Amino acid sequence: MKKYNTNLIDKNDLSSVRREYKKSRFVFIIKNVLFLFLIGFLSTILALSVIASSSKSNLAKTIQKNSLIKQISSLISSDFRKLKGELEMRTNVLILGMGGEGHDGPLLTDTIILLSYNYSNNEIFMTSIPRDLIVKTENGMYKKINHLYSIGEANKKDGGLEYTKTNIESNIGIPIHYAVSVDFYGFKEIVDALGGVDVNIDNSFIDYQYPTKNHKVQTIQFTKGLHHLSGEEALQYSRSRHGIVIDGEGFEGSDYARSQRQMKIINSVKDRVLSFSTITNPTKISKLFKILNEYIETDVESWEAIRFVDILKQIDKTKIYNKIINDAPDNLLVSTTSTYDGAWILIPKNGNYGIVQDFFNNLFENQRTQNNTQQNNQENAIIYVLNGTKQTGLANKKAGILEMQGLKIAKVENAPTQNSTSTIIYDLSENKFPQTLKKIQEKISGIRTNTLPENLKDYLIEGNLDFIILLGNDQK
Repeated sequence: MKKYNTNLIDKNDLSSVRREYKKSRFVFIIKNVLFLFLIGFLSTILALSVIASSSKSNLAKTIQKNSLIKQISSLISSDFRKLKGELEMRTNVLILGMGGEGHDGPLLTDTIILLSYNYSNNEIFMTSIPRDLIVKTENGMYKKINHLYSIGEANKKDGGLEYTKTNIESNIGIPIHYAVSVDFYGFKEIVDALGGVDVNIDNSFIDYQYPTKNHKVQTIQFTKGLHHLSGEEALQYSRSRHGIVIDGEGFEGSDYARSQRQMKIINSVKDRVLSFSTITNPTKISKLFKILNEYIETDVESWEAIRFVDILKQIDKTKIYNKIINDAPDNLLVSTTSTYDGAWILIPKNGNYGIVQDFFNNLFENQRTQNNTQQNNQENAIIYVLNGTKQTGLANKKAGILEMQGLKIAKVENAPTQNSTSTIIYDLSENKFPQTLKKIQEKISGIRTNTLPENLKDYLIEGNLDFIILLGNDQK
């Protein structure tokens, strides 16, 4: 450090010293402010990219090639600019997942999800599109929808995303404003960088035919309940195609079940990315940004990413809807075999792509009609949720989950004793409320009985009561 002899310097020199000190102090402050800004800025970019908004170049590369001044300018002006589709009150994002290098069909899109945001009612709709759906390409040929990305890459280097986006758009009849693709390895790395994700698994199931990297198969298994999954586990859970249910209801070996699991994982990743612990952790942000740059392709601009994250933070979880189009009797598609190679394919009923386009055009209107029907058919059962453990807040947590299913919880409190090992659902309704029971069993697995123990019979004095849910230590 330069030393000054104050006995020899005059007033002009003293002024110069003061100016130099103020300048160095100002530079120090600016450096720290810019560092904090960059941390916050990069974290918001990451949040959007992981849950899948997009654009014409790799987002991470876009950020890298732009100067800091441009990024600051984008941030300042983002509040005054509109996302694509915002003026029409709906923005649509295409999400693609593929095997990537080292997998069979590395450029075939195993996962295809359209995410739509409705500005008027602050709602999000996620629709899973089956990979075996046949669509008409721009050259008039009919291809499986999961081949589009591969065709686009063959036609033009780095052209897969735009080709897929354009051709799906023309088949479903609505504009696709943004797109994003991620390969399986990148997905696994993202989940691990986040420290894993929490997922409530509906059914216990086993899959004896899960593919390995060396083109063989292995056995994987999941048990129902709330689990914290690593990246590999989350990938297996979302990709499994041959699951056999060993405890629970339904069928885990269908594309429908697989799509439902994928949507659960997406929601869990979204919650993890937007959490305070992630946004304020520079190490996590650094890891995520590296993964983003290497494994995710997207066409979102930086200011658009910031705008998206602001929107996502305000979404009510009860206004995120999931829908799958498939070949169920009450759905839009029928299954058949290709006349070309005998492969299993899906087409719209009667070959009418108009019904698919009507579906996507009226996503939100159809959902509101469905919600109104569900409200009219509400069983209005009287439900008590009791905490039979020493886990603080467990009853409130589970009651909140049930309320999100449209159930009304009349009482939430600690049970007379807090030493319950297993969760028990006491059905006192004489089977009058089957839909309510189904929702309880879907969200809170437990033993069902209609015999109330002595220490809970005092609750009957309070009047009509249909269900008592006694939470045990098997709950988390």
